[in-house]
Amino acid sequence: RRLFDELDRDGDGQVTLEDLEIAMRKRRLPRRYAHDFLRRTRSHLFAKSFGWSQFLSLMEQKEPTILRAYTTLCLSKSGTLQKSQILESLKNAGLPANEDNAVAMMRFLNADAEESISYGHFRNFMLLLPSERLEDDP
Repeated sequence: RRLFDELDRDGDGQVTLEDLEIAMRKRRLPRRYAHDFLRRTRSHLFAKSFGWSQFLSLMEQKEPTILRAYTTLCLSKSGTLQKSQILESLKNAGLPANEDNAVAMMRFLNADAEESISYGHFRNFMLLLPSERLEDDP
């Protein structure tokens, strides 16, 4: 719920496109991701915002894929997260695996200067990326 509350800047229970654009800017992600996220999360075509239930539904849909990607990353014995591991993880999760996303993810996940990356940070970042396929692999 913490990510939803962070996105909902005015605390009215609704996340708007402006809220999403600010979240993307903070994470150095392309602005178009905000439009994509809103499109995937809103309840109907003309909705200009979404609430907790729509957000939770998207999260439950993406969580198995994100958890699998995180588990794959954590299998590395090096103790550090390399850009190539991030690119591979994004690709495996069906997300855009490009240089910009990998660099933004490294910056965001290392923002707290911890040596390890928590699943919560990883999940919150991955949720904001647009999915190329929303369904989990069989």
